[in-house]
Amino acid sequence: MKVGDDSGWRHLYFTFEYLRMPLFTVISGWVYALRPVSLEKYKAFTTKKVRRILYLMVFVGTAYFLLQYIVPGTNKTGNLAEIWKIYVFPYTLYWYLPSLFWVFLAVGLLDAFKRLDKFGHWAIWTAVAFALLLVRDMVIPEAQMESERIASICDREGVNSGRLSL
Repeated sequence: MKVGDDSGWRHLYFTFEYLRMPLFTVISGWVYALRPVSLEKYKAFTTKKVRRILYLMVFVGTAYFLLQYIVPGTNKTGNLAEIWKIYVFPYTLYWYLPSLFWVFLAVGLLDAFKRLDKFGHWAIWTAVAFALLLVRDMVIPEAQMESERIASICDREGVNSGRLSL
């Protein structure tokens, strides 16, 4: 379905464009904070996250990769020998699954050892997270190049060029 530039649907879509991911993050944090993990329950917590997130990532990510590999005319046909990369690096629209898993593990571990109970501890770990983000771009320059490559593909394909597909 194509939506015109002056459509109310387009305006509604753009109204929430910069709110979606932060809102998702806040809601996820709030739901987690309802029952933070303790040291005694960390193993069960991790097992549940593996079952709910990693299994989903492996099944859906593999199916998506293979469908793109098999079906002719898809937008990205990968090399079958590189299928292992979808489990290590961000992969198309499933980039958030491994990220969510690692964040849950890290925050759960910090909670289990009571390292987020005080504002000072929280501030230190937030600074560490930002530092790691900066180091990532220095150590893995491909992360920056990949985001630039995706942006150029979007520009070339006209993803941001006045038409909105719903």
